[in-house]
Amino acid sequence: MGGATSPTLVILAAGSGSRFGGPKQLVEVGAHGAAIMDISLERSAAAGVQRAVIVVAPGMEPLVRAHLDSMRRAARVDLPVELVVQPILPGRSGPLGTADAVLAARAAIDGPFVVVNADDVYPADAFEMLVAHLRAGPQHEHAMVAFRVRATLTARRPVSRALIDVDPAAELVAIREGTVLRVGDGLRFESGSAGQPLRGDEYVSMNMWALRVSVFDALADAVGEFVAGHTAGEIFLPDVLGSMVASGTTVRVFVSESRCVGVTHREDVAVVRGMVS
Repeated sequence: MGGATSPTLVILAAGSGSRFGGPKQLVEVGAHGAAIMDISLERSAAAGVQRAVIVVAPGMEPLVRAHLDSMRRAARVDLPVELVVQPILPGRSGPLGTADAVLAARAAIDGPFVVVNADDVYPADAFEMLVAHLRAGPQHEHAMVAFRVRATLTARRPVSRALIDVDPAAELVAIREGTVLRVGDGLRFESGSAGQPLRGDEYVSMNMWALRVSVFDALADAVGEFVAGHTAGEIFLPDVLGSMVASGTTVRVFVSESRCVGVTHREDVAVVRGMVS
């Protein structure tokens, strides 16, 4: 079983916000100018996290540091926070994606850690489940929190989601990145050329994970292969973890029935502000 080590929180904040129309990591959603990442810092600290690492894109570090200083003055942030810059490789227009973002934080992490996006509002119970697993669960097990797809939607625009399959033992079987669309009064999931209707109660990943340090070797191999192959686009953390599961790695799945929404488009900001006010 796991030890009593307090995990680190890793916030992935290097996204470009192309659909939002600009950087969304620091958009004000709460009191005193709080951004979504500040809510994650508060809720993870309440669950037992004792430090945080925020992965940012080149050029964002001064802005994020100034924001954190402001939050400390407003007594919104009391965790030690380290900033890590995710580099952009020559010939690339932006960072390589979430798998590479987690890998960029490797030198700043010496134990188990929770990974979240900077633009999704994760409920308190989700942090509690993952911290408890990292403290007391089997050392070989990673974990994730799944949410009902209908509890992750705001506006009618398409959103990126990863549909997951879970076995009766609450272990991850497969994960598929794709897009959820509203079609009339229903929902549809599309991934590549395949699509399927959704009832609304299916499980999706919102990129919230509890990971052991053993994941870094797999991430390094996957990112190295991606770069060596001159592959276009990005390499995503769920895809790497899905490949690990297919090779026998155990990822425990916890289910939160709470709402989990984020900021993808400008109109989502009002919804998020209403949730956290």
